[in-house]
Amino acid sequence: MALEKTGQPIVESGIPIAGVAAPLMCSRALAAGFRPVSPSDLDTLTRFYTRLDEPLADLNALMMVAWRRVLDLHFLIEDEVLYMIANWEGGPMLWGPPVGEWVSMNHIRRAFELLRQLDPEDPAPVIAYLWDSYPLWKELVESGEFVVVREGTEYVFDTSRIAALAGPDYKKKRKDYVRFQTANEPVVIEYSEKLIPDCLHLLDKWIEQKSKVVSAEDGEKLLIESKACEDALKDRLPLTGVVALVDGQVEAFSIGGAHVTNSYNCMFEKTNLDFPYAPAFIFSELAKKCLESCSAITMGEDWQVDYLASSKQLWKPIQEQASYYLQEKE
Repeated sequence: MALEKTGQPIVESGIPIAGVAAPLMCSRALAAGFRPVSPSDLDTLTRFYTRLDEPLADLNALMMVAWRRVLDLHFLIEDEVLYMIANWEGGPMLWGPPVGEWVSMNHIRRAFELLRQLDPEDPAPVIAYLWDSYPLWKELVESGEFVVVREGTEYVFDTSRIAALAGPDYKKKRKDYVRFQTANEPVVIEYSEKLIPDCLHLLDKWIEQKSKVVSAEDGEKLLIESKACEDALKDRLPLTGVVALVDGQVEAFSIGGAHVTNSYNCMFEKTNLDFPYAPAFIFSELAKKCLESCSAITMGEDWQVDYLASSKQLWKPIQEQASYYLQEKE
């Protein structure tokens, strides 16, 4: 996709992808000093991502480990700065800008240099998931070297409001919660590894149900996210959250982990679609669990998928956080 021409420092568009075979990208990444993300890297990645100011939900160590296979994530630490690359839709891109305590514009230039090493044929390499609290944001927007392009939207929610479901804004959610609770008498328990097989069973059922009611394009994105959820469960990542049992069966779960100070990242939430009121119940129960430790919950980006955007907006976010991508000026 061609970059939209405009006189404004920030433009609206979608991430442009060129394309290079995954095995070739991996071999070039390894030659450039990158190595694949693995669960053992969680502490190392956490050291970089916890320093960030109000980062996007995708810029999170636990997220990186959960999505490492789906995105073929590789990382490089150079000059105490972290570079994370993904193979997205057939092409390499930086999955978030370079991060580190002393990150500078030279590291941005280095990032583009690395991307050109990985795919010399790509005329317009991309750094994805830039956000407006990134330390170099002002310099990048005002720079004559780069173009900042609006991409997607993430949603942040007030934990106490989701837990209480009080007031007119949550009238429907409150009714849905009560309907599910009254009709099914669910038992809510904390997520733990012993629940993994049952959560995987629900995930399979959810994929089967959801694939019948979404478009082919949205279905592809659904499968990508579901594979990341499957990997996270099977790898026994240190996820936290809540699970709802009905007659001893897992019919809903909402899981994730800490994001930044006082914030929780709801990474994966699945419900049996035979229980239409379950989403209101399980998300509110997650908020109740998080009340003492987190003032906000993020549910990540809508991926420009209409049903995701609509469902997240119904929860009345207190903040809609824009994501951007970065390219070099022509």
